[in-house]
Amino acid sequence: MLGAAFRTVRQNTIQIAEDVPDDKYDFRPAPDARSIGQTLVHVALSPRFQLHVHQNRVDDLKQVNFPELMQKMAVEEAKPRTQAVESATL
Repeated sequence: MLGAAFRTVRQNTIQIAEDVPDDKYDFRPAPDARSIGQTLVHVALSPRFQLHVHQNRVDDLKQVNFPELMQKMAVEEAKPRTQAVESATL
């Protein structure tokens, strides 16, 4: 059941990404908020934390260098993307 729920959310997110026109991906609801495109990239990359924990066999979050990990995520999130790439990444 949990797997089905994740697949449903993933499919809904992809549908939203495809429904938003290319020229709206830069829209920000507030100056300091992520744009639509940045939000979709953030959602697409968020499972990398779980992957990091699994690959590095982390059994205590004190083992995670959060500043380093967040910096790597910020660099990845900052890369320029198009709607087609963002939809495929999800």
